[in-house]
Amino acid sequence: MSDLFFDLKGKVAFITGGAKGIGRAVTTRFLKAGARVAIMDLQGEDSIPPGTEDFSENHISFKGDVTSIQDWERALQIVQDNWGLVDIIVNNAGISNLTGTVEEGDPEQWRKTFEVNVFGVMNGLKTSPAFMKDGGTIINTSSQSAKTKMMGLEPYSASKEAVVSLTRSAAIELSGRGIRVNAICPTNTRTPMMMESADADYSEQMTRVFCPMGRVAETGDLEGVYHFLASAEAGFINGQAIYVDGGWTAGISLQAMEKSIS
Repeated sequence: MSDLFFDLKGKVAFITGGAKGIGRAVTTRFLKAGARVAIMDLQGEDSIPPGTEDFSENHISFKGDVTSIQDWERALQIVQDNWGLVDIIVNNAGISNLTGTVEEGDPEQWRKTFEVNVFGVMNGLKTSPAFMKDGGTIINTSSQSAKTKMMGLEPYSASKEAVVSLTRSAAIELSGRGIRVNAICPTNTRTPMMMESADADYSEQMTRVFCPMGRVAETGDLEGVYHFLASAEAGFINGQAIYVDGGWTAGISLQAMEKSIS
């Protein structure tokens, strides 16, 4: 056992959606913890996060689409050829299409959301175990909306609830190899995906009211949870969905109570 808690030295990680937002923060965190990190993202190659230039020899970036089994296999094969089998997979890539109510929504947008958020994770769970060491770990990015339903959040909410279900099934199926599978369910987080959306202001205002801690999450609130689940210290945590939501799913916030009875 290492004297350094949460040590990732010598570990090989593969992160989808690693060029921006949560994926970028986790990539940086893992690099600084001593891991070699490959990312696959539609943003393209050579997207080394700022502040990690000293670790660039431990970083590979691929342009790839999580909805393509061929892109998964190509990238993971290159990682294996260069660094060996992978220890950590982070299925993080996702999109947020808020298409209105179920009655009003565009089925084409629903399909696109499920292709990325659900089939993208399924492709990772199907493909990556063949390139992983026994005793490795898989972390799937779900969302608080898997549990907290609000009008207009489908199909995004449904897609993220599906990620939790996939997490539990994969945790059972891969346990014979000692591969742990868990999900992280962030609340609204200040990332480019949120801030560039048409309803960014609404999301921020809503979070101030309903989240007991009264603010949206920052990527720094999340990266440590990924780090913990990737480490040996989380070695008996399996099949869990961990909500990082400032207490939103715990119950009604004081702010919401005050507004409702004022």
